[in-house]
Amino acid sequence: MASGPGRLREVGGWQLQERLGRGGNGEVYKAVKGDRVAAIKILHSGRWDDVRRARFRDEIDAMQRCQEFGCIPVIEFDVPAAGVPGQAWFAMDLAEPLVDALGDNPSLVDVVSCVRDIARVLVSIHARGIAHRDIKPDNLFRYKGRWTVGDFGLADFDGKLAKTREGEKIGPVFYIAPEMLNEAVSADGEPADCYSLAKTLWVLITGQKFPLPGPLLRNIDALKASTYHSDERAPLLDAVLESATRHTASARPTMEEFAQELDTWLMPTGPASNDGLDLSDFAAVFSVAKYQMEVEQMERNAEAARVNETGERIREKLRPHVERLVTALNTASLTGVHGTVDNYMWGGMVRAAVPRQSNSGGFVRLELAINGNYQDPQRATLGVVCSVRRDGEQSGTFWEKSVEFLPGGSGEDIQIERLFSEVAAQLRPAVTRAAELNQALG
Repeated sequence: MASGPGRLREVGGWQLQERLGRGGNGEVYKAVKGDRVAAIKILHSGRWDDVRRARFRDEIDAMQRCQEFGCIPVIEFDVPAAGVPGQAWFAMDLAEPLVDALGDNPSLVDVVSCVRDIARVLVSIHARGIAHRDIKPDNLFRYKGRWTVGDFGLADFDGKLAKTREGEKIGPVFYIAPEMLNEAVSADGEPADCYSLAKTLWVLITGQKFPLPGPLLRNIDALKASTYHSDERAPLLDAVLESATRHTASARPTMEEFAQELDTWLMPTGPASNDGLDLSDFAAVFSVAKYQMEVEQMERNAEAARVNETGERIREKLRPHVERLVTALNTASLTGVHGTVDNYMWGGMVRAAVPRQSNSGGFVRLELAINGNYQDPQRATLGVVCSVRRDGEQSGTFWEKSVEFLPGGSGEDIQIERLFSEVAAQLRPAVTRAAELNQALG
């Protein structure tokens, strides 16, 4: 809600009217000077120190540098030098806030067009060597019929006066990229802008007040923008939102790639054809289903890769245990001792037989079957089944044990060691049982 300017009524000849906004470092008022109307940003008097004075001056500098890209121009300003009394302020043209300009219940096309245009502005800003670092709906505007960016108070560029301090958190709450929380001094602001703009797009699509934290993963309904919108092409935006909000900055698309992806979404399905081969009208019928199939296949591939990675890692941890079991059985002078570690159930096998002077009655065999199940990303299972049986018998389970653990977690090695400690404890009783069965063969 707009409010009045309090005791301060005039700065630089501008007559202040209602307050338009308030931020951490200043307030913005509607103001008039003659027949001209503007927005005046005034630095809080309580914030008047060298760092904030420099940051305020940097904001003016960044806006002037970006004016040619359609950003809101600075009309005039005054930032008194240190020790000089006076109010720091600047006047800029009035612009309509993004949320007001979009109105209630905008179409998905209008929302995507808006964010695509803002991405294009940011491409130009980045090319000039400026990172905005404070992208959120409140800082986006409609100016002279074009979507644009405002509030450059946290912008980063060569030659700025105020430097980001060690440990300072830079960026809008809820929209801030992970690297800007603790590494703002060294972090690249351009991928952070892409992250924040993707979060902004999610909010505008979903109608939520704030974005949910973390990457906007497509395999979680609550994080998918398409969950909240009925447009049949909404699922096609889930991929770029996930990509642009990845935790690792280098894994995100550039702002140009982000803009291109939105351009592609906004394109018509294809030009009309006069040769009878134009089937573009089917695109609306099949595109979402095709995309969902491709996403599901990607998810299956990713899951298979995860299982494979887990299996290969654990398989290598099994090798020394299998080798020690083979060595122990050989020291007992059993025959046919061998052990394998392979991809079969991501486990292995250890086999041995009790030697006999004559094989007319068959052999007594001891087997240790090792198998793992890593389909559940939160709970892996690794088990060992020890069997002692005569030739011709279908079953002879003597002992079995399994353990569970979080794949790759701190309990993985502990549980594997625990399992094979149990195997070691049961090996002598198993060999004893094999000897008893062998004796019974005569």
